[in-house]
Amino acid sequence: MASVSRATLEAGALPFPWQIATAPAVPDKLATGPPAGYTGFGESESLAGGVPMNEGGVAKGRPGSADETASATCGIRFGEVMRGYMGSAGEYGDGYAEGESAGRRVEFRVMIVIGDIDRFLDDPEHEASVGGEVDVAAIGARMPIEGGRFHLMCRREGRRRMLYHLPLRHKGQRYLLSGEKRIENDPGFDVWKDTTTLFAQLAEVGVDGVPIAPPLSKGILRISPLGVLRQLASFRTAGAGGPVAAARTYVRFVGFFLREVRATYGRFPW
Repeated sequence: MASVSRATLEAGALPFPWQIATAPAVPDKLATGPPAGYTGFGESESLAGGVPMNEGGVAKGRPGSADETASATCGIRFGEVMRGYMGSAGEYGDGYAEGESAGRRVEFRVMIVIGDIDRFLDDPEHEASVGGEVDVAAIGARMPIEGGRFHLMCRREGRRRMLYHLPLRHKGQRYLLSGEKRIENDPGFDVWKDTTTLFAQLAEVGVDGVPIAPPLSKGILRISPLGVLRQLASFRTAGAGGPVAAARTYVRFVGFFLREVRATYGRFPW
């Protein structure tokens, strides 16, 4: 099974589903902050290019976890970059407009890790761990995410959601960047908009992670079409079983996502 080198990714060549790089087991939980040596991945870079790589183009895990601890589970990981604007206005759209006018840009660069595909699929919350960093204008740049969570196609009040829970700390103050992608079948072809648009808010929180005041800002973050392609190129499976198990893990994950999309919109996203 072919792995994908960093040079190949930076050249813009995306892997086919059967070109899945395998690695030792993915950890269930990420350690605090970004991976060792993490440099982020900007719009001009591939996602994999901004994450430490093993030989063969496999993204490294954190010390004491993915690269050092093997298990019988199979997992999957992928990167995501989202950008947008946030402001103090009450509604998300108003906050975006205010933030754009004032140049209050927000960006996060994360690695989403599913440590055990069986547990992920069985869990109705479909929870994964998140590590990486966040830039918030007027607050701080490259703020590490501490114990982040991501929920893929979970249910809230009977509606499908993608939820982001990204705790941050900067200069002694704790923050929480949280948001949701609203997976709902509205008139027109909205599957692309729904799966690439995050309604986000930023709040100060206490040591227990609970907000201590109303949100500081609200707004909208998006992933661009090019960003989606780079996200697809960042997918890596990990765990025991070799290439066959890796391919099966990939297929199960993609199948789960497509079934959820079809159940919501009555069609696949193409």
